[in-house]
Amino acid sequence: MIQELLPLIPQSLTTEQMLICMAGVLAGAMLWLMGAVWSRAIVTLIAVAVGGLAGELLPRWYILPVNSMAMAVLGATLCGVFAAMIPRVWVGLILGIVLCAWATLGCWILLRGDAVWQARQAWEIQSMNTPQYAQDFWRRLPDPVTRVLPYAAATAMISALSLNLLWPRIGRLFMCSATGLTMMLVFGLTLVVNRAESWLKFIPPEPAMQILTLVGVLLLGMLVQWQLLPNKHEERILKEERRIEPKLADKGL
Repeated sequence: MIQELLPLIPQSLTTEQMLICMAGVLAGAMLWLMGAVWSRAIVTLIAVAVGGLAGELLPRWYILPVNSMAMAVLGATLCGVFAAMIPRVWVGLILGIVLCAWATLGCWILLRGDAVWQARQAWEIQSMNTPQYAQDFWRRLPDPVTRVLPYAAATAMISALSLNLLWPRIGRLFMCSATGLTMMLVFGLTLVVNRAESWLKFIPPEPAMQILTLVGVLLLGMLVQWQLLPNKHEERILKEERRIEPKLADKGL
């Protein structure tokens, strides 16, 4: 299963890209082990980054007659406020995106048949923007994959949103653990392929063993974070303290 990711990984990295991958592994490890403790702040920061990036890039991609910097500020503000007020929705969206990525990999592995993914050369994609690259990616998928993938991705997104709306505590744990594990896998595999390719022999060749290992690591991260999260009684006490502190400050206490 993991071997299916190897053709998608760049085979040469610059020093800056290496540092980015190392930072990605560290950030993923932190998110996997203790992300749920600060999930509200993390989700808000992600929303601000997504809103700002979308506000800056969308006018460029579609040649809209608006100022990209103004749109970036507006997008970051709107998304950040929305995430701070309703973090459950953004936690569900992030989890849904991660599950969609895994659903895409699963559909490719199960339905690709004899198809082999060939990465585009640099000169082929240098004139493409992100929407054009995504369209090219979609057109190059085999027909069996394109028939099933939309339903698999929709199921993954709906499941993530439903889980987080019904059981927000478990949703936070699942989102942070799954996102951190995915970051560690992708960035770590990129580092291994480019700097320590001999380590690939330690990956179990059987897909079932790989799946069991990933599920075990996912559950371990959720278990560790469960121990770090305050229980409902402690959360109520913290909320009461936050309500009282401004009143005491007004009274000069």
